[in-house]
Amino acid sequence: MDMKPEIILKRYAWSAKDDRYITGTGIARGKMIDKEDLWEFLSDHVENFSRFLGFCMTTGGQLSIVVQKDNETWLYAGHTWSYPLFCTVTSSIRIVSDIPEAIYESGLQTEPDQAAETYFRAFGVTPGGRTLDKSIRQVRPGEILQIDHSTGRIKSWLQDMPQPGERDKDPGELAALIRDRFAIYAAHIGDRQVLLPLTAGYDSRLLACLLKESGKGKVVCATWGRTGNPDGITAEKISKTLGYKHIFVPLDDQETKTFTQQEDFSAYAEYAGHFSSMPYLQDFFAVRHLLRNGLIDRETVVLPGHPGDYIRGSHLYPGLLSETPEASARTIIQKFGSTLPFRKKEKQMVTGTILREIFQASDSCQQNFDRWDQEERQCKFIGNSSLVYTRAGLSHLMPLFDKEITGYMLSLPFRQRLHARLYNHTLETHFFSKHGVDHDLKKINPAYPGTSSVKSLLISHTPRFLKKWYYPMEDPVGYHEYTSTLRKSFPGMNFTDPERPNAYNAYLIQWYIQWIRQRYPSAIQNPLPGRKMY
Repeated sequence: MDMKPEIILKRYAWSAKDDRYITGTGIARGKMIDKEDLWEFLSDHVENFSRFLGFCMTTGGQLSIVVQKDNETWLYAGHTWSYPLFCTVTSSIRIVSDIPEAIYESGLQTEPDQAAETYFRAFGVTPGGRTLDKSIRQVRPGEILQIDHSTGRIKSWLQDMPQPGERDKDPGELAALIRDRFAIYAAHIGDRQVLLPLTAGYDSRLLACLLKESGKGKVVCATWGRTGNPDGITAEKISKTLGYKHIFVPLDDQETKTFTQQEDFSAYAEYAGHFSSMPYLQDFFAVRHLLRNGLIDRETVVLPGHPGDYIRGSHLYPGLLSETPEASARTIIQKFGSTLPFRKKEKQMVTGTILREIFQASDSCQQNFDRWDQEERQCKFIGNSSLVYTRAGLSHLMPLFDKEITGYMLSLPFRQRLHARLYNHTLETHFFSKHGVDHDLKKINPAYPGTSSVKSLLISHTPRFLKKWYYPMEDPVGYHEYTSTLRKSFPGMNFTDPERPNAYNAYLIQWYIQWIRQRYPSAIQNPLPGRKMY
């Protein structure tokens, strides 16, 4: 007997008609479309699954789609993962939703996923298509799912990672591509106000130059962090040079002692955590400040610089091409992990999860490393912070996550992405110098693998008060104050200190797991016996 999944879509602004649901913004026929226009374009591609698959593989933008036919349900989460989707398919319960908590509260028999929780403690996200509960599945960035109503079988498709080329590309060619693709986003923005989160880095500085070249005048550049943050000084100079207003949002006086008790923060934590990602803190406070003080309005379009560090290759390092998959997985843990101490068995568990869930046997080490960085770090960890804009009722666009730009950069020879050679040179010579903002540039540090196992062991056994002598505690954002409040919000909980005391995300990761455990007791695995965790 066929059993259609129940569709529960309430979190995002969905356009719905005839069991077809779509949210976000797409790029088709050289322009950006949304709302009813996007739905009409989709309607020409749902005659059969083959056409739908082709549509998802080729259409750019930031969107998610649900299509329910008589015998099947199709799901697509766009490659930017701007609108996460979840589902559960059992013999008795079948649900598709943008709210995993709604699935959990449906009477589902839950089962904690210990391996996913261990991975979460390492990276702040759950791996691949898993969540903190085995019964709830997330749709991966860029993944298409086909659910058979009669059998409950789920088939999955992921886009192939581009094959790195051999021929060096010209900076002028890349500059022309960036300008050509940004024109599509600029036309969609129209005369609306733009909020540009501006730092001293390359990516937001590039967007500032592109906005200037596009003739945009209603631009607010904002920088947030600890008072005296040097990035704010540089950002102000850039804004003044380009003729834009600059706002610095100080985060070190933003209700640091009470925010965990506030209803809007709890709502944001659930919205952005969704059983699978660590909810970022800094953007939440900054956006709330900007809206409360009337510095932006609900019609403002936000342009975050994600995922510039990915496309330029800041995660790549010499020696990657000759590594084994196991060595690459270990490097990922060392370089991008939370630095929480793990037992040998737990490290092996995380390494095995990367190899099984993310790496593809047919891909090269570079392609696998790129896939991990794009899905697990850029989309589910860093890019997930953009849900603060959606939660606040603001639309956001990510021009640097454009499919054409991403595909172009990933097809470069390894030598041109290593140390961001082509990307940085292109931006410096074709954009920054042209607009007089080629000052105070932060060079990309070589992305060598993390600390050695011996050094990690020594650090992990060093008392926290001694670590403070070596590591600076005055972070530029103000995380020291925020994480202190998080730790105090669970008085009986023994937070584990990371190897680096300024690895503040380690505390937010632990806080979120405990927060979910209290709200949904059966969704999280209890600590392993003898583990100094809680």
